[in-house]
Amino acid sequence: MTDWTDAELRSAVAAYFRMLSAQEHDVPYSKSETRRWLVRGPLKDRTEPSIEYRMRNISAVLEQRGRPVLRGYLAAANVGKAVSDRIWSIIREMDAEPPSARSPRTTRGLRSAGGAGHRADRRPPMIYFNIGWMKRYDGPAADDPTIGAHGYLGSHEHGAECFNFRSGPDGVLKGYRPPGGRRQINLKRLGADSSDTEAEGVLAVWLAREPGTGRTLIVGWYRNATVYRRARESGTVVNGESVDYSVVTRTEDAKLLPPVARTFEVRSSRVLPGGGFGQNPTWYGSESVNERVWAYVRSEGRTGPSRRSKPSKKPPKNFDPELRQKVERSAVDHAVAYYKAVYGSDCAVVSVEKEAKGWDLEVFTGSEPLLVEVKGLLNSALVCELTPNEYEKMRVPANRSRYVVFVVTNALAQHPSTPIASVFEHAKDMKWQTADGRGLKITEKIGAVLSAQTST
Repeated sequence: MTDWTDAELRSAVAAYFRMLSAQEHDVPYSKSETRRWLVRGPLKDRTEPSIEYRMRNISAVLEQRGRPVLRGYLAAANVGKAVSDRIWSIIREMDAEPPSARSPRTTRGLRSAGGAGHRADRRPPMIYFNIGWMKRYDGPAADDPTIGAHGYLGSHEHGAECFNFRSGPDGVLKGYRPPGGRRQINLKRLGADSSDTEAEGVLAVWLAREPGTGRTLIVGWYRNATVYRRARESGTVVNGESVDYSVVTRTEDAKLLPPVARTFEVRSSRVLPGGGFGQNPTWYGSESVNERVWAYVRSEGRTGPSRRSKPSKKPPKNFDPELRQKVERSAVDHAVAYYKAVYGSDCAVVSVEKEAKGWDLEVFTGSEPLLVEVKGLLNSALVCELTPNEYEKMRVPANRSRYVVFVVTNALAQHPSTPIASVFEHAKDMKWQTADGRGLKITEKIGAVLSAQTST
């Protein structure tokens, strides 16, 4: 194959920068569509693999000079000086040109996803991967085993998913999904063509079963991810075996929730027929679940549901004052840890429990604090009472958008069981609900104080 001409290099650089502009403005684009357009047009004498490698050359040149690069096009390790100099010269020429002078100006490869009315918060294609439970997913650490029901994890301390949130030196995360390379991903479910080998701009959600409770929770996600039809070798080894990966994203587009902040439960098809995940560890979601999860991800995981409990008619009474105090203290500690995990360790959480304000904690995340009323329960039934003062403050119009009812069931649970947090925030029509849309049922009570009169 002959060396690339300057005209060919310029076409590749121009296409690269169109995609880079789309990335910077949160406009969906497709690398595979762009490559196909180039093969049919200005780079008709080149193959798609050669174009992909040239794009990686461009990433390397930009990265060496501290310039932004495209996600998914990792910088090539060895770029010849002659080619590097030619690419950089073309980039400098394009920097000096007005946008209208740059060619070719095709928009092929940039998916409109709503055309001119596109919004950055438009829901992307979504996919779910069910993996083993870990705290950090930062490698095979002795204090962070991979816990799961799969037979492999019964005989091995760590699974391949242990690297899912370890960033490589190139700032890229590579995610393993069971069962590795033994099953392909259906990219058509993600909007790709049948001939595509990858799908881009995907939200990949990682699920794991919480030890002790058995709930399947969201542990993290990759935004703007590239998902591959067939798993690829990462070059990483665990238990003497090579680790495959099926999805990649940049480190800044990934979110791992610390265990205390993992509260969003995704139910199986046994509990939610037609709307839950099945036995396959790869799931493409359902409309109702995807809408709730997308809203949750956009909020950066700041709220979440707990286990659904069958309601009882009245809350259980705890007549042991010492035990009641322990439950309340554990619940408050859990709430503080939750907000610190979600908003960062610098987040100010102030206890006002002794001031009878009608809430227990004030969480400062902006100009006005969240007003958090914490309720601790010894068992798993989510039924509790508000005092007249608490209920009055909950209903004050000025408080509604900030008032949070933070209920912790199983508050004194010990490993492997865990306390379970339900975070109810105001939605509309005087309703408080969790991130999955589960509402807080409020039953008002009217009472009286009775006493016997003395006869005169």
